[in-house]
Amino acid sequence: MRSAGWALLLGLLVCSRPGAVARADGETGSLTIHPDEALRSFAIRVAETLERRTGRRVRVGDAPPGGVPEAVPAGDLALVRDGDAVVLTRANAQGGVSRASLTIARLDDGAVRATALTIETMEDAAAELESAPASTGPAERRAPGANESDWVYRAYAREDSSRLPSARPAFMGRFMGGYSPVDHMVLLGPGLAFGLCVRNDCFMIEMEVPLFAQSTTLPQGGRVRFRSVNLSARIQYRPLTFGRITPGINAGFVTRVGSAVVAGDGGGSQSTTDLRARISLELAVRLVGVVEALAEVGSDLVIDAASVRTEGELRGFRSDPTPWAIAGIRIRP
Repeated sequence: MRSAGWALLLGLLVCSRPGAVARADGETGSLTIHPDEALRSFAIRVAETLERRTGRRVRVGDAPPGGVPEAVPAGDLALVRDGDAVVLTRANAQGGVSRASLTIARLDDGAVRATALTIETMEDAAAELESAPASTGPAERRAPGANESDWVYRAYAREDSSRLPSARPAFMGRFMGGYSPVDHMVLLGPGLAFGLCVRNDCFMIEMEVPLFAQSTTLPQGGRVRFRSVNLSARIQYRPLTFGRITPGINAGFVTRVGSAVVAGDGGGSQSTTDLRARISLELAVRLVGVVEALAEVGSDLVIDAASVRTEGELRGFRSDPTPWAIAGIRIRP
């Protein structure tokens, strides 16, 4: 394991709980993890690791009912934070719960693997318990602490590097409003995006439709109105999540395709296009379900400026860097 120098302490405790809640989905062979909001992104990574290791379907469900880990349905797992520890609670079919506590400093890949291995250990122990024949005699009396075990994990064999995280298709929609101080124009309009995501990081093909035309001055003189559709290919890197808040950095290329009209030229509209490099910082706050509030600031660097023909000459648009800022609502499944 990459973080071989750190130690994880696991305490596995099986205790009784009357009347465990029965599963409602009726599925067999699947496992559902119920994380608190602070651990949702971490739980998704754990679920992906478990699916690769076991071939079993692992889902990430809602937070534990009422914030009580023991209230999850029988056969499910709760994943919550308790100080510096990550606590796993499994509801057993016989009416008990199993708990495991891992002291984790950082939620890195090593912590993901350790948590996945702990869940595998708990599932194996639960399978043995559930397959054991029911006792028909008087209840066995145990000495205090007899049902407790302590485990110390110091190092694990490195996982096969060929087992890459699985990519999933993604679709996003948004409506943005903002301002560009260089062009002195309001940025307003809808946008759509589709692509592939690995965990929280995505490669997206995006389309934006500004509702207002851009009005700009050519370096050689004269004004141009330019109405375009913006097409971009960008990488979204979102390594950290703090509860409902997720910062990120985006980088890629954008091309604007549209028509331009030179004021006073009388030549009608002309088709034109440009190519820009775009980089931005964003801050997303998940409001409810798949809906996020988004604030983003960035800049466009012109690689190939748009141009128009006027007075018999081909004249290019300005190639100055264009900073901008937008805010809006985004649907991100």
